[in-house]
Amino acid sequence: MTMETNFLQPQDGKINNGNDNMIFEFSGDDDVWVFIDDVLVLDLGGVHASVSGSIDFATGEVKVNGVADTTIREMFIKAGKSESEIHSIFGDSDTFKDYTTHHMKYYYLERGGDVANCHIKFNLQTIPEKDIVVGKQ
Repeated sequence: MTMETNFLQPQDGKINNGNDNMIFEFSGDDDVWVFIDDVLVLDLGGVHASVSGSIDFATGEVKVNGVADTTIREMFIKAGKSESEIHSIFGDSDTFKDYTTHHMKYYYLERGGDVANCHIKFNLQTIPEKDIVVGKQ
């Protein structure tokens, strides 16, 4: 199963008038990969029992089974982005700069033949393909 969307990083990574962190969550078995701007940010690949993973766009934390494993920024560094690219994307934060747009791709592969589970929950501020986004610089 694949899914992809464009999304907006809101101010401070918060939605609902600043009351809630913007978060992508997954729980299930077997392979899951989440790429943001073509960088692997969440890797739950392999054959395994049910595990959970999340990406918190307010803190930048990437968690596996509820434990902060890395950050979005660290994954971009690991992917080989230059220091100037990292600074332009993140500034001094572990998450994206406010009001920037990004592209997420999600991949799920079920290897079992008879039992599977997959739960996805997210509150990303998606951008429909036919919308116009205007930014102030």
